[in-house]
Amino acid sequence: MDGIPEMECEATIVSELKIFKALSELADHIPSFIYKDEKGISISYFFERKSVKSQRNLDLFSREFECRAYGDSYFIVSEEGTMPSIAIYGKLLSIPSVVVNYKYLKDGVHHIIFNFSKKDLENFSLFIMELKENTPGFSIVYLGENRGISRVLDIMKEVPSFYYSSMRIHLAPEEMQGIMKHKWVRRMRYNSPHVVTDAIYKFEDQIPEIEGINILSEKNKVAQLKTRGPKLRETIDYLEPVRMECQKNDGETMYFDAVVLSSFYGEYLKNVIDDARKLNISDVTIRKAGPLIDFLGFS
Repeated sequence: MDGIPEMECEATIVSELKIFKALSELADHIPSFIYKDEKGISISYFFERKSVKSQRNLDLFSREFECRAYGDSYFIVSEEGTMPSIAIYGKLLSIPSVVVNYKYLKDGVHHIIFNFSKKDLENFSLFIMELKENTPGFSIVYLGENRGISRVLDIMKEVPSFYYSSMRIHLAPEEMQGIMKHKWVRRMRYNSPHVVTDAIYKFEDQIPEIEGINILSEKNKVAQLKTRGPKLRETIDYLEPVRMECQKNDGETMYFDAVVLSSFYGEYLKNVIDDARKLNISDVTIRKAGPLIDFLGFS
């Protein structure tokens, strides 16, 4: 789905908060993951144990802030309830066509790269004007046509712990209901509870008439749709450092591609397989897996 949606924005926010200045002193490039549920916005920040510049700074940081270990990584979580300033990301995601490509912290500056549809340009402009007025340190680095996913991957490869994962699941005929009856490729807009799928779809045939579907481009067969499925497990989803989640349904098989932090890859794989088993799907194939940088330039 490279080039979809057709617009791109890259923005930065210089943070004056002590926690982010201290976090930037620990590691050079810190991936962050936006999570949205009924309670609002949460953002998790992950950094590798081996990327920490100073053990002393880590010890000081851990004593002052709620820093937790996860495998070979550490993370902190900002929640809207205790950090109201991150509510701006909820406003951004309220624009239906916005897809978050990547967000990270570097040198005390928050970077976010996302795509959106020309259909939402007016709503986006209103959001940007409000942000400029109310958010000190905000600036736009780029706003224009979608520059393609390769540029984002070039930034992500600065994080050695990013893994590429590709899996295939064969679907039983009884699973082919609702949106699953149609052939498409979809990109997840943001991290969400597993029961929720909010995605941008590129359909192979015409856009189907489904309740709640938001047509972005009739000509290009692109639409946004938010659906709910069965509750399969109890997890704290914002702990899942997953990005670039793209799925394809060809009518018989589902393909799952994602970029995952290596410390979480085993858990990610287990979650997908467990969910498939609960849906009585046993045919799960791992197609590709390994450091992201090893796959750049390959299809």
